[in-house]
Amino acid sequence: MAAPTTPILDQFNRADQNLDTGNWAGPFTGTVGPLKILSNEVASMSGTYGTDSYWIAESFGVDQEVYATCTVKPDPNEGSIFQGVWLPLRIIDPHPGLSIHSGYFLAMDSQVGTDDIYIYRFDSGAGTIIEGVSLEYSAGDKFLFRAVGSLLTGYRNDGGGWAEIISTVDTTYVVGGWIGLHIEGSTGRWDDFGGGNYVPFVPQIYRRL
Repeated sequence: MAAPTTPILDQFNRADQNLDTGNWAGPFTGTVGPLKILSNEVASMSGTYGTDSYWIAESFGVDQEVYATCTVKPDPNEGSIFQGVWLPLRIIDPHPGLSIHSGYFLAMDSQVGTDDIYIYRFDSGAGTIIEGVSLEYSAGDKFLFRAVGSLLTGYRNDGGGWAEIISTVDTTYVVGGWIGLHIEGSTGRWDDFGGGNYVPFVPQIYRRL
């Protein structure tokens, strides 16, 4: 099943504030700062380095998913190394301000040419690309990242329904963990964050009487 199986957790319809209170904490990939709510969307705290926040209301089991809508596509001409919106899951040891986390990210990186979609594995803060494809994306696209056992899959909904865009197998972190949001650069925006324990689709079997 390509569509999310879990509810939206946060639509960010509240006053502008740092995304590190209530159900959120951050950052977990460094010391720049957490994400922030800006005009009912999620924005970056920095124009140079990635910033992020993670959902602390609940950690989730081995099979999990995270999704959100990219409302503003990052500007590839901004000037820093990366410009992208990323979805993390199975994050382990996400200590705010310390880049020692491990887990996986689905990264949508804006490029001057065709955009790149990556699946990263982070090992105590060190990132490795374990799969990548070239695919143009747009503001308004919805992205879903799912981990089921050792299978990691990314999906996109560009208005025509959910479709798989990237997939790989990795056995390093087949464990539960945290989900969240990440933005590289200053121009990207996220909204309508959701996720949780993946609920596999079970077809109903009808018996004729």
